[in-house]
Amino acid sequence: MQRVSEFRTRFGLRADVAYVSSTFGDPAFRSDAWGAPLTEEENEELFQRVRRVHATRPALPVARGLPGYGGAYFDQRRDGMPVFLFTTGLERADERIRQALGSSTDYEIRRVERSLDDLDAIRDSIRSSRPLLADSDIDIVTITYDIRNNIIRLGVKGPVDRAIELLRPWSSAITVFEMDYPLIDVCSDENCPPAKAGLQLDGNAGFCTSGFVGMRTDGPDHQVLLTAGWASCSPRPAVTTPLSTTVLW
Repeated sequence: MQRVSEFRTRFGLRADVAYVSSTFGDPAFRSDAWGAPLTEEENEELFQRVRRVHATRPALPVARGLPGYGGAYFDQRRDGMPVFLFTTGLERADERIRQALGSSTDYEIRRVERSLDDLDAIRDSIRSSRPLLADSDIDIVTITYDIRNNIIRLGVKGPVDRAIELLRPWSSAITVFEMDYPLIDVCSDENCPPAKAGLQLDGNAGFCTSGFVGMRTDGPDHQVLLTAGWASCSPRPAVTTPLSTTVLW
C-alpha cells in the first residue's frame, strides 16, 4: 500500500491512507496499467499526460536555443503541466514556444535565477574542488540537477557539515546530502541473471531505472550498472552484490 500511496502522491492523485486502502478490491479501481489501482478516469488522465509530453516535444529544442534557458519539467502535481524556465526574455520565450506548440497546448513560463549554463559552470567548479574535499575525507558520489528548484544536488560520502562549509561559495545554488556509494541488489527471482535495462531501483526518496552493465577502470576493475540517474534516489542500506550502480557525471 505504501508504494501505491507514493505513486498517487507523485502524480497528484488523492493519496490519504484510508482512501488508498479502499482502492484495493474495489471494482471501481480495476485499471492497473500503471501498476496501481486506478479508476478509468484516473487511468485516462495519466495517459493524457503522456500525450501532453509528446505534444510538448516540438518546443523543447526551441526553448533550449533561447537565451537564459534554465530547463523544463512536467509538473505532475498540476496534471503534468509543462513548465519552461528562463532567467531572462520571458516574453520572447513565450512567443517562440507558443509558435512551436500552437494554441491547444497549455504550458507555463517561469523566471529562475540560474540558467543551465550557470548550473554547468557551478557543477564544473564543484568538480574542480574534489581534491580539497578529499583532504577532509569527503568524496562526491553524485552531482545531479534539480531543474524544478533550479539548484544542484550534491551527494557526498563524509561529513556533510564540513562539505557545506567548503562549498560555501555555491551555497545558494546547491543542496548537500549524505550518500554512501549506492550498492543495490537489482536481481529478484524474476529478473536474475543477467542484470537488465528497465528495472526499477527503489530508494528511500524515489526510484531510478537501470540502464546497462559496464566496467569501471578508474580503480580496481569492477562491474557497474549504469542508471538513468540517482538524483532523488538515496539508496536504502546496501546489500552485498557484485554489481553496483553508478552515475557518470
